[in-house]
Amino acid sequence: MDEMQEALSLGFIEQPGKKTEVTSVRLTHDALHAVDALAGMNDKKRSEWLRDVVIEKLMELKRQHEYLSKAFGDSTNTLNTSYTSKTSPVGATTELERS
Repeated sequence: MDEMQEALSLGFIEQPGKKTEVTSVRLTHDALHAVDALAGMNDKKRSEWLRDVVIEKLMELKRQHEYLSKAFGDSTNTLNTSYTSKTSPVGATTELERS
């Protein structure tokens, strides 16, 4: 499935009859100027260009999440971390000796 089809199936892209919400973003004049220039290069309106960039980032983060979930198996187990251990394995070697 291509990226835009996947974004459409996830509801990230406007679909006829589906509710859409408007949002506003504050950017500096220089940032808006850069966005307008990039949007103009693609013959798009500022809002269309920003929406496309957000969708691309959402898809990137979704793929990253899926990859990490496969690699680490959705694990949230932190019982084996040194934070939950009563004694730190390096505690004995890093403490100063007092005489």
